[in-house]
Amino acid sequence: MQSPAARTRKLFNCARTVRFYQQSTELQLPEAVILDRLRADFTRKRVLDIGVGAGRTTGHLLELSQHYIGLDYSSRMIESCRARYPGVSFMLCDARDLSLLFGKGSFDLVLFSYNGIDVLDHADRLKALSGIRDILSPTGAFVFSSHNLDYRRAHFTKPWDPRLLPFDINPFVRPLPFVKKLATYPIGIANYLRVRKHERTETHYSILGDEAHKYNILTYYIAPRCQVAQLTELGFRDTWVIGLDGRSIGEAEYAGAIRDHWLYYVGYV
Repeated sequence: MQSPAARTRKLFNCARTVRFYQQSTELQLPEAVILDRLRADFTRKRVLDIGVGAGRTTGHLLELSQHYIGLDYSSRMIESCRARYPGVSFMLCDARDLSLLFGKGSFDLVLFSYNGIDVLDHADRLKALSGIRDILSPTGAFVFSSHNLDYRRAHFTKPWDPRLLPFDINPFVRPLPFVKKLATYPIGIANYLRVRKHERTETHYSILGDEAHKYNILTYYIAPRCQVAQLTELGFRDTWVIGLDGRSIGEAEYAGAIRDHWLYYVGYV
C-alpha cells in the first residue's frame, strides 16, 4: 500500500490534476497585496517560485523580475510550465533538496504559494523551511501560505455530511453536474477513511485529512501564533500575517483569523 506522501506525489503528477491547475492564472488577493508591498524592494531581484504547479504565479513574478526560476516536484507540472513559458527557467526539484541545487544567499525572494508546503510532514516541513532560509540573501524575504488550524477546528466538514450532497443542483435541468457531484460523495468518504488513520494531532500543529482533492490527501494545519513562532525559531524575523481578504493580521487579532481557511506569511531574513 502506498504511503500518504507517495499518494500525494502521484496525485500532483496526474494529468487530470495538471489540467485542473492549468485553469488558474490569477493571483489570490493576499498574493497581490504582498507583491504590491514588496515590489519596490524586490524589482529585478532574484526570485525562486517553489511549488510552481502549472505556472499560475509565473507571469506575475516575471513582471517583477526576469531573474526567475520555478520549481516543482511534479514532472508533469514542470512540462506544463515549460510549454506555457518557453525560455523561462523551470527545474524539477523537491523543496526538501534545495541545498543540492543552490548555494547560500542565492535568492532575494522565495515564494511557496497555495499551501504547497502543507503536503510535507512536520520534519520535512522544518527541513524545507531551513533550506529556504539558507538560500535567501541577507535582505531576503520568504512568502508562503499555510492552512489555519483555528479555522479547521471551527469549520471542518466531514465527507459524509449530507450538506455535501448535490441538493443545490436540479437533476432535471443539469443532470450531468448532478451525477458528477453525487459520484464524489462516496469517493470522498472512501478517501477520508483511508487517510485518516495517518492523521496526527500535536501540541502546535496537526496533520489531517483535508477536503481538497476529494479528501485524498493529508494536510498540515497550524495556527498563526504557532506558525510565527516556528519561523522565528528557524531564523526568520518580523513575520507579517495576511488574511484571505488581504488584511494584515496583528498578534492581538490572531484569534479572529478563524474565518480564514489558510493564511499568508511573509518572513524576513
